[in-house]
Amino acid sequence: MVIRVPSTPNSPTSAVFTAAARASLTRAIGVFERLGAPWERALTLVDLGESQAALRDGDAAHASWTDARATFERLGAVLDLTTVDALLGG
Repeated sequence: MVIRVPSTPNSPTSAVFTAAARASLTRAIGVFERLGAPWERALTLVDLGESQAALRDGDAAHASWTDARATFERLGAVLDLTTVDALLGG
């Protein structure tokens, strides 16, 4: 769930909403960890990576997607692996 903002790319409004989304996604990851919900956590990591990429933080995005990928692989979530592999450029 990436929040799409109807504004011009790199606008201050877009950056504010993307930063807010990143904070919410980070909190959600913690909740899913506490609940023992690895698939949901990994899906949220994918979204977090997309918000990080939108803020031009490629290293953080790559780390989030790599973390998500490891979980999807462990769970055997083939379709999700395909999605995250595409984000990772593979």
